[in-house]
Amino acid sequence: MELKEILSKLPNSPGIYLMKSAEGRVIYVGKAVSLRRRVRSYFQHDFAESPRVASMVSQVRDIEWRLAESDSQALLMESNAIKTLKPRYNVLLKDDKSYPYLRLTQEDYPRIESVRRPYHGRGEYFGPFMPGDLQGTLRLIHELFPLRYCEGSLKTKKPCIYYEMHSCLAPCLAGEVPVEQYGRIVRQVKDFLRGKKLEVLREVEKKMWAKSDSLDFEEAARLRDRMEKAKRLILQQKGAAHLRQREGEMADRPTKTQGLEQLQRACFLPKLPRVMEAFDISHFQGAQSVASMVRFRDGVPSKKDYRKFKIRTVQGIDDFASMAEVVRRRYRRLRDERQPLPDLVLIDGGKGQLHEAVKALRELGLPDLPTISLAKREEHLFIPGRAEPVILPRQSAALHLVQWIRDEAHRFAVTYHKTLRARGVRESSLDTLPSIGAKRKQALLAHFGSVASLRQADAGAIGRVPGFSGKLAQKVFALLHPPQGNP
Repeated sequence: MELKEILSKLPNSPGIYLMKSAEGRVIYVGKAVSLRRRVRSYFQHDFAESPRVASMVSQVRDIEWRLAESDSQALLMESNAIKTLKPRYNVLLKDDKSYPYLRLTQEDYPRIESVRRPYHGRGEYFGPFMPGDLQGTLRLIHELFPLRYCEGSLKTKKPCIYYEMHSCLAPCLAGEVPVEQYGRIVRQVKDFLRGKKLEVLREVEKKMWAKSDSLDFEEAARLRDRMEKAKRLILQQKGAAHLRQREGEMADRPTKTQGLEQLQRACFLPKLPRVMEAFDISHFQGAQSVASMVRFRDGVPSKKDYRKFKIRTVQGIDDFASMAEVVRRRYRRLRDERQPLPDLVLIDGGKGQLHEAVKALRELGLPDLPTISLAKREEHLFIPGRAEPVILPRQSAALHLVQWIRDEAHRFAVTYHKTLRARGVRESSLDTLPSIGAKRKQALLAHFGSVASLRQADAGAIGRVPGFSGKLAQKVFALLHPPQGNP
């Protein structure tokens, strides 16, 4: 088979590729997120690489590939193939090194550490990782989870500095930290390393708001800061991964149009969904339910067209009724103002949310507006009138597109909800105190550390804060402790 024909048959899937010389010898092994894009990029006319790569490409007469289920599996497959075949043009891994792994040690109070050899010692292994990714992941874990750092004895009378920094629970203090409590943290770490980063961050966020609601603002602030650091590190990792994925992949890039065309075919849409609108509902323990609507044009966000909603007619937690309300409000307005309708409406949820959205559109006289839903767990698409879901291939451009718009709607809804909650927290604490300016409020927080500590202080202690007279201190104390029966 000629190279041109081989290149045309390459799949758009993760895996490894083996480049062979005229003698059939493997001269190079590589891995790719998309075999089709990566391998074809070597043979572009404007491809500029090092002389080593140019020399290698000139000798390639055949290409073999092997599919992988994930990027991590492709890493391992590449490592094993290089060790076995020792291709001439592979520099990395020819010295019997391997990609690093992370290991959770097998102890009552496990530690996490980097190792070179997988399954070399007791514990649970995760990986392999690119070296830079491993260090970033370790930093993420220690930012979010108070796992112990030390390798020594767990019987000591004085904890180390990590305990003082709230980065370790100090299980070294015998009997102070129950094994069950530490085990819950370890389970979260495992979920995080298995790819459930967003789910874990949402749990941390819930804990942060719970601490805020119980007036433990110091711990809430610590959780907030750790979560923000973790988000920044995740974004850095995604950026690095994106650069690696794009490196040399100049050819045959899947356009946004490909995703739109695939989606049109899969969902039997009457026309290309160039304008899509997606909805998501956000709430916290049934309070302050809000919704978001994001619009994509030609497969990219159109942020000037984003909209946010406060739920008006629904009490408590009812995602179905909430979805019906916002869909009704959105398209009643477009209908009444004679504005163009989108080509496709995407609902975050399963059959229940889809049913309510379609019902609302029917009531507005818009039964033909194409509407689908995307269920989170299986990532299946549901279409009105079809009992079975549409299951898109995991690597398809269409699935990536609907996941992107769904995630963007979720992000926008959560951001709006957090803004409202933060505003409520501020207004429920010091911001409700009349005649107390911003500088005095900051002085109170700086002196007492939190609103909870301030509430426990008497008027005399408040009066010792710089800028507070005895009279003003009495006023603040009275405002924080209204008589029983008063609002």
